[in-house]
Amino acid sequence: MKIVAVANQKGGVGKTSVAQSLMHAAAARGKKALGIDLDSQGNLTQQLTARSSEEWFDVTIADVMDPSMNVRVVEAVVPTRRDGIDLVPSGLDDYVAVEMTLTGAMMRELTLHKALSQLPDDAYDLVVIDCPAALGLTLTNAFAAVDSVIIVTDPSSAGFVGVGRIVNTIDTANEQLGRVLGREIDIAGIVINGHRTNVKTEEVFVSQIESYARDAEIPVLGRPLPLLTFIQRANAAGYGFDELTEIRAVEVARFFDDMLTTITGKD
Repeated sequence: MKIVAVANQKGGVGKTSVAQSLMHAAAARGKKALGIDLDSQGNLTQQLTARSSEEWFDVTIADVMDPSMNVRVVEAVVPTRRDGIDLVPSGLDDYVAVEMTLTGAMMRELTLHKALSQLPDDAYDLVVIDCPAALGLTLTNAFAAVDSVIIVTDPSSAGFVGVGRIVNTIDTANEQLGRVLGREIDIAGIVINGHRTNVKTEEVFVSQIESYARDAEIPVLGRPLPLLTFIQRANAAGYGFDELTEIRAVEVARFFDDMLTTITGKD
């Protein structure tokens, strides 16, 4: 079972899109994937389950992470619209209270790590954590729970700055938690998302991100993903690109299948 986090400290870069598409790539291979929605916006949950905030789930990841609740992660798992993909729903605004509760807890950074360690190794082939776009104990918990992190950015000034900040956050987590975890949190690579090839300023930021990645010895995963309407519509409806009839979807599906191979080391 591989556990990966999808992260950036800038919102709106397509982080949830990448998290969802990676799980669809696993399902397309006949594998079992579990999503963990740690983002308070709950977009991953809404897209994969079509639930609105007015009809939200009774048990969420916030309950799992609350030391006072004693809720196991399996109790929070719900099905999604696609066979092979399960989900632990977002806690929405409950994360604020959870972070306050965690502040006084022992080994507070390992709460999610301990929760996911209760899953049998054969329960899922892949676990994908959609991280919050903000610093805090929730993000640190995500990093401590995973084998690797995928950094998602867009070709913008804020996106470029966000890459450096998230790398620094991971470095700090390694310094603080490396001995406890007995390993380092690995950065699987950077995904450049929402690229418009006809915008010259975006080409500049693509080059800057790629240059930073080379200097930091972090791989850039594939070519920049284009900003296309069918991609946005598929994400919003919770569909994988392998499920679409759009001709260009084949290439995008292959992109995420290649990413899955990189992360799991398996074709």
